Amino acid sequence: MLPNKGRGENLALFLLTKLYCKIVCGKILYVVYALSRIFYA
Repeated sequence: MLPNKGRGENLALFLLTKLYCKIVCGKILYVVYALSRIFYA
């Protein structure tokens, strides 16, 4: 492995966290949108 693999792992963790947040936020927004469609239909 490369000597500075710690930095690479931190970067990968950062990107994974960003992706995870995007997915979670997207799901929350979708649920809120679906509920609003149900309640205000």
